[in-house]
Amino acid sequence: TLQEPISVAEALELIESYSSGGSSKTDAYVKGIISSVQSYNASYSSITYYISDDGTTSHQIQCYSGKGLNGAAFSSKNDLKPGTQVIVKGKLKKYVNSSGVITAELDQSNQIVWMGDAPDTADAEPQGDGTLEKPFNAAAANQEAAKLGDKETSSASYYIKGIVAQIVYNYGEGNYPRSADYYISDDGNSSNTFYVYGSKYL
Repeated sequence: TLQEPISVAEALELIESYSSGGSSKTDAYVKGIISSVQSYNASYSSITYYISDDGTTSHQIQCYSGKGLNGAAFSSKNDLKPGTQVIVKGKLKKYVNSSGVITAELDQSNQIVWMGDAPDTADAEPQGDGTLEKPFNAAAANQEAAKLGDKETSSASYYIKGIVAQIVYNYGEGNYPRSADYYISDDGNSSNTFYVYGSKYL
């Protein structure tokens, strides 16, 4: 219930007991910390993101195509920040794709019913000039990216230094083999992060 939500661990235990494709008959209230934000769907004004009990990417549940506070529409991926505490209402589901990969999720049309304060990013000091000798930190990279228009890409390439804070997705041997999406920050924590998309290794 909203007054006594279950933890992510309890939600995962329930989902594990379902048959493939099975879901709960009624909505569940799940409390957790946003561990990563995956994607924004402009057609539905929704965001797919993950929550876990400790804010890390271990033992997490996917909130698939979810809505904001009390069903409000999202306007961009930046509307949610990793590290924010939330209670999410929705049907638990054991989703299995065509390759047999299982995803524990809160099904589409889930919504946030309570949200705590987002991590404070005001103290992040931009550093570096984007060169190999003086790479941007996460704050400087975000500052430079903010100068671009919607879906615009910089003409120059930059060097950015940080510690991996969260791994969002590891791609297999499909369309984008051996690449990953992840967040970096100055200290490896989930605040003051910069998102690295479809990245290759060394």
